[in-house]
Amino acid sequence: MKQFGFRALVVPVLLAMFVMFTACAGQQSQSTAEEAVAAPEENPFANEAKLAKSYANLVIADYTATDEILRDYPDDLKASRDAAVTALAQGGKYRSVGVSDAAVQNGPTLIVKTNVPNMRIVGFNARFWGGAFAGNSEMLMEMTLIDKQTGVEMGHKTLTSDVNVMGATWSFGASDRSLPTDMGLIMAAYLQTVVPGVTP
Repeated sequence: MKQFGFRALVVPVLLAMFVMFTACAGQQSQSTAEEAVAAPEENPFANEAKLAKSYANLVIADYTATDEILRDYPDDLKASRDAAVTALAQGGKYRSVGVSDAAVQNGPTLIVKTNVPNMRIVGFNARFWGGAFAGNSEMLMEMTLIDKQTGVEMGHKTLTSDVNVMGATWSFGASDRSLPTDMGLIMAAYLQTVVPGVTP
């Protein structure tokens, strides 16, 4: 009877500890994504060279990727692009931010083309059962900045990130699933830093 009572006590305690660590890990992942856009003093791109020309409009084109990535992660690619567009639009630095030429206003326009040659998102079941042994989630983005009026390439940037396997394990894969959106926010932070804006 004593042994049964001890086990009955241990299980809820362990579950409570798991929930506590999960909440902490999830909160840390969210604040990191927000800081990438909202904290200029901690901007990792602060020392990047700015473009010589200012732009009124940004067009974030559909991502390109390998056939395998397009097949396996279409929703994740869209979520990443949508996160970048939303963050840039909310930033108020440009007259318009859209996903096609038809969505932009008059004025100098920069087209951002993004290729994703490498991407892996660990699924919930794999993370839940395999934990850290399921490996890293990772995403690599190659951005090319093109002046719409001249067709000239104005810049090129490669962004890459992977997920800490222990943090992903404690959060039951929340940081795995948020990686594409986080990368969209990082893209937005980079563009806001290096692309001078023209507002009304």
